[in-house]
Amino acid sequence: MRRKTIILGIPFLVGIFAASFAEISVFIYIAIAACGVCILAYNISKQKRVRTFSPPAAAFCLGVAVYSIYFSFGYGMAIRFSGSEVRFDGAVTEVSIMSDDRYRYIADGTVNDIVKTKVTLWSDVYAEKGDKITVSGRVKTAENSYTFASADYSRIKGIYLQFSKINEISVTKSLKNPIETAVDSYREHLFGIINKHIKSPYSYVFTAMVFGDRTGIDADLNQKISRAGLSHIMAVSGAQLAVICSVLMLLLDKTPIHRRLKFFLLLPPLAGFILLAEDSSSITRSAVMILITYSGYLFNRRSDTANSLVFACVLMTVFNPFLIREASFLMSVGGVYGVAVLSPQILKKFKKNHSGLLAKSFYILRETVISSAVVSLVLFPVTFFFFDEISIVSPITNIVILPLSSIAIVLGMFFAATGGVSFIAVPVLFIGRIISRITIFTAELFGGLSLSYIPTGFSFELPLLLAFTLITLTIIYILNKPEILPQSLLASFGAVLLCVWVYRLVPSENLYIAVLGDESSSAVVIHDKFSASVTDFSGGDVSASVKKYLNGIGISDVSTIIMNKNSARALPVYIEDLSLMKISGVSLPKEQDFYNQENIVAFEYSMTEFDFGDYTITPLDEGFYSFRFFDRIMMNVTDTSMSTVNKSEPQIEIYLSGTDITPLSPEIIIAGDSAAQVWATTATEVFIGHSAEIKITPDGKISSRILF
Repeated sequence: MRRKTIILGIPFLVGIFAASFAEISVFIYIAIAACGVCILAYNISKQKRVRTFSPPAAAFCLGVAVYSIYFSFGYGMAIRFSGSEVRFDGAVTEVSIMSDDRYRYIADGTVNDIVKTKVTLWSDVYAEKGDKITVSGRVKTAENSYTFASADYSRIKGIYLQFSKINEISVTKSLKNPIETAVDSYREHLFGIINKHIKSPYSYVFTAMVFGDRTGIDADLNQKISRAGLSHIMAVSGAQLAVICSVLMLLLDKTPIHRRLKFFLLLPPLAGFILLAEDSSSITRSAVMILITYSGYLFNRRSDTANSLVFACVLMTVFNPFLIREASFLMSVGGVYGVAVLSPQILKKFKKNHSGLLAKSFYILRETVISSAVVSLVLFPVTFFFFDEISIVSPITNIVILPLSSIAIVLGMFFAATGGVSFIAVPVLFIGRIISRITIFTAELFGGLSLSYIPTGFSFELPLLLAFTLITLTIIYILNKPEILPQSLLASFGAVLLCVWVYRLVPSENLYIAVLGDESSSAVVIHDKFSASVTDFSGGDVSASVKKYLNGIGISDVSTIIMNKNSARALPVYIEDLSLMKISGVSLPKEQDFYNQENIVAFEYSMTEFDFGDYTITPLDEGFYSFRFFDRIMMNVTDTSMSTVNKSEPQIEIYLSGTDITPLSPEIIIAGDSAAQVWATTATEVFIGHSAEIKITPDGKISSRILF
C-alpha cells in the first residue's frame, strides 16, 4: 500500500506543480488524453518497463488535468469579470479595521448570479461577520508587489476578485452563527485571563505558542524570532497538533479502551483546538495530516508517516490545487517530512548508547540538534523562494525552546479545557510566563546577531542552488544509489548556505544601485557589501520595499537616509521599518523644518554634496538628483519625463514619472511609470515599470537585473 501511494501520489503532486507554471486551458484535454493512453498502455502491454512507468505517468497527467480544470472553471471563470462593472451578492466572512471609518471586508458569494467566488472590498459602511452584503461596482484581480505576493495569496484563499470602485453597497444584518459567537467569546475570555496574569510582550508570545495568535508581537521581536529560527513555534501548525495528539494517545494507551475508540476520542479535542486557533485553514490542513497518520488505529495496522504524508497532500491539493505553491503548506509538509521521515533515517546511522544518565542526555541533545538541522535544510528551498532570510542558528535555539514550547502547548490545552479557572490558571500561566521570558531572551540573544541568518536576495543564489541540485542528481544517477538522494540533497543545500555565509564576509569594491517602487513613489538605495545609503522620493511609501531589499542582501548598517519630500511623515515610517538596522544619520531639505533632532541635519538644494568615498549624491532640486560613482560613472534621477538639464551626459538615467521620455544617450534607463514610452537607441538597456538593480565595478563596467 505504501509503495502504491507514494509511487502514484508523488507524480500526481509533481503534475499539479508543473501545471501551475503553464496555466493553459487546453492542457485539460491533453492531460486527460495522455492519462488515458498511459492507462491503456498499462492494461495491454506486457513489457515490464511500460507497466512500471505508465502508472506514475498517468498520475502525473491526472495532476496536470486537475490543476487545469480548477484553474479554468474556477479561477478562470471569475477573472473574466476583471475590469467590468458587476453586482456581487454574498456574506461577510472576514472584517479588518483599516482606520476609524474605513473597513476591509472579505465576502463569499456570487458575481452576477453566475460565478461563485470570494471578493475583497474596502468601504466606510460598517458590517459584521455573517452579514449579507450586496455590492455593485468595478472589479479587478489582485496584483503582486515587490513586498507581498497579493495575487498569489488571494488565489490560494479563493479570493479571485477585488472591488476597485464601488457604486453602491448595502448591508443586511444577519443572525450570527451561535457556535462562532460562543467560540469567539470563549477565546476572548481565555486571552483576557492570560493578559491578566502575564504582562506583555510575554503574554503575546504565550498566546502565539498555544493558539497561533501573533497579532500582539511587534515587528522587531517578530523579526528576531524569525532570525533565531523560532517562527515555527509561533504559528499554528502540525507541531501543536502532534504534541496534543501524542499526549492524548499516551494517556489513552494507559486505559483499556478499544484502539478504534481511541481514534474517535482524539476528534473532540482536535476540533476544539482548531476552533480556538486563529489560522483555521492552516491548522485544518495539519489536522488532516495528523488524523491520517493516526488512522491506523481504525484498521488495526501501523500507519507509515511517509505514506500518510503523501496521501494527505494528495487529498488536500485535489480540492485546492493552488496550495501546491503556498508557503505555509510547503512548510508544513517539509517540516513533517524532516521530523518524522528523514530525521529517523539519519539518526539510525548513529550508534545508540543509553547506558547512564550522561549518555542518555547526550543522545537526546544530539537527536534534537540533528533533527533541527535536518528540518532547516529540508525547508531551505521553501524559505529561499518565499522569505528574505534563513536562520542558521535554529539547531541551537531549538535545543532549549522546542521542549519548552511543547510544555507550553500541553499547559495551554489544559488551561483551555478547564475554562481558565483560577486555581489552575495561576500555576499554569506562571510556568507559561517563565517559558515566554526564556523564549524572548533567546530570540533577543540570537536574533540580534548579524551572522545568525543567511539573506536570500543575492543574485547568484538561485543559479548556485540549481547547479548544486543538478550536480547532486547527476552523481546519484551515475552511482545508481537513489536511496541516498535525500541525504545528498541536504548536503548540497548545506553547501549553498555555507557559500552564501562566506560570501557575506568577503569584501568587494563593487557598488550596487537599487531603484525600488514605481512612478513618483520610489527610493534609490546605493550600497556595497556592508553599508547602504537611501535616497527617498516617496515620502515613506516604499520604506517596506527598502527594508525587504536590505534584509535580502544582509545589510544592517544604513549610513544615511536622504528625505526628499514629506519628511514629517516619511521619517517615522523609516525609523519604524528599519528599527533593527543601525541608521547613522538622516538628511532633510532645509525648507522642511524637522531637523532639530539628534543625527538629523539639513541640506540645501544645489549647495550640498554628500560624499561617501566611492560615490557622491548631489540634490540639485526637489525633482532632480545627480549621482557620481568612482569619479567616472554618472547617474541622474528626475521626477519628470523631460531630458535633464545637466551638461554632462549620464550613463544611467532614472525617470520616476512621465510617459513620453526622450533621454540623452545613457547605457541604462529606468522609467517608473509602467505606461511610459522611451525613445532610446538599441544599445540602451531599458526598464519600464520595474524595480531594478544596477551593478557598477571600479573600472566602470555596468550590469543590471530586474528585481520585480
